[in-house]
Amino acid sequence: MKKKFGMYLLDEGVINLEDINEALKIQKRMGLMFGETLVQMGCINNDDMIFHLGKFLGVKTAKLSDVTLLHNFIIKIPKKIALQHQITPVKFKDEDDLYIAFYKTANHSIFENLKRVLKTSFHPLLMSERDSVSLFKQAYPQELKQEEVTEIDTDLGNLDETIELVDNIIIKAISLEASDIHIEPEIEHLRVRFRIDGVLRTVELLPIEVAESVILRIKVLSDMNIADKRSPQDGGFKFDKTEEIGVSINLRVSALPCSLGEKVVIRLLPTEEKILTIEELGMSKEMTKDFKSMLELPYGIIFVTGPTGSGKTNTLYASINFLRSDEVNITTVEDPIELDISGINQTQVSRGNSFDFSKALKAMLRQDPNIIMVGEVRDGQTAGLALEAALTGHLVLSTLHTNDATSVFGRLIDMGCETFLVTSSIRAVLAQRLVRVLCPGCKEAYTPDNAELMLLGIDKEKDTVFYRERGCNSCNNSGYRGRTGIFELFILNPEIQSNVNKTLDMSMIRNMAIQNGMKTLREDGIRKLKEGITSTTEILKATSEW
Repeated sequence: MKKKFGMYLLDEGVINLEDINEALKIQKRMGLMFGETLVQMGCINNDDMIFHLGKFLGVKTAKLSDVTLLHNFIIKIPKKIALQHQITPVKFKDEDDLYIAFYKTANHSIFENLKRVLKTSFHPLLMSERDSVSLFKQAYPQELKQEEVTEIDTDLGNLDETIELVDNIIIKAISLEASDIHIEPEIEHLRVRFRIDGVLRTVELLPIEVAESVILRIKVLSDMNIADKRSPQDGGFKFDKTEEIGVSINLRVSALPCSLGEKVVIRLLPTEEKILTIEELGMSKEMTKDFKSMLELPYGIIFVTGPTGSGKTNTLYASINFLRSDEVNITTVEDPIELDISGINQTQVSRGNSFDFSKALKAMLRQDPNIIMVGEVRDGQTAGLALEAALTGHLVLSTLHTNDATSVFGRLIDMGCETFLVTSSIRAVLAQRLVRVLCPGCKEAYTPDNAELMLLGIDKEKDTVFYRERGCNSCNNSGYRGRTGIFELFILNPEIQSNVNKTLDMSMIRNMAIQNGMKTLREDGIRKLKEGITSTTEILKATSEW
């Protein structure tokens, strides 16, 4: 009885029995080849797997640089056969013999049939999937798409259903304009929830039997270690269905081990075409004008503040999109880069990497930047570097986590920044929240009572009309469609700057800002309430700290 590849690797000391058993389980569910499964599990790297598979099969192995296409033999093989079995006639190094490069085909009968077609003998030559795909695309550039190459001649079985299921979940999320997909194993179901307009809602309850294959499929696509189910993992992939449905989107994926299995969250990242303009963020006309004037300053720092999920990144991207031109060098440091923008130099850092925000910022300052965007100020060192950059001829844009615009001073000073450095460099602070927009097709007008007006802190006016949600088919009966921002823009002037240097009483600074014309988040929310854009519920929820 012929030895199996797994037992060969076991005898060679490459893997252990536990690896074999786990790989066989995954292989059965996912329809991968055994060697591919081991690579995905992280038990062996791809080059070593090809090397050992070649030894096991008794054939030579090669890399792309080792071979040359033989077009006189390529034309002799029917394209349908070549496509089905992914085989390519080549010359190997300086040898004169004919070789047939392959990856997934090792069937003796196929090679025997090829001999009859080519009317000559040849040697099989094993290559990695990546090299084999590249070689095949060179040989048949008009005949092959990537999707066809990676799915040729495999008995996918349940994998086809899993692929279709995962694809349909993503397509549905895109059609409903969801920002995130949550895939959560429960005792009896695999729950799928979409975050739409900031609110999670269940869209599917799948049989628990599909949970493992669905999560494995997503982890494979995201280039995660599929054997590791006990550690948090991050990854991502491009979901490209341009030809089928005209959709191509980047996805960021996070896997977290939970008591009933791994939970996966998929973030749907926006495309460059969907970057909002500053006018589309939701500011009043007056505030839009003031904010743009701040962005056009030659130097200084502008902070955007708010909790996680308040739209700060969208505002930063809208700002650099407004500023970008051939005449300026805009450089960003982000973790992660959520959107690639043409004409902008974007740098990725990581919390687990020695290349952090402060080191990236130091390096960026040697790159002759005009405008610097720092995704988030997380520590005193980064804060100090950003403030110093703002004083040395650079416009700096960044974010902080504070409840309101005027709290920025206390936050930076708590980080260890000098008061004079803070007040000298900050030009403006924009605090923001996101609120849901009432569905224009079903919102209904009503007259608010005194209790509601008291909750909002406003006096009753004659003929006051607010709007509230009702629900219809066009908004999936939620009463809302889309989100918009509410803002407070704090612009420093010499008087406020002088007083901050004298006192760190945040309530006094805030009162001074309001006396100087700053509209608070609550006031901006009430403006949108009176305009029929959103509801009292949304405003109270977004500004509950007031």
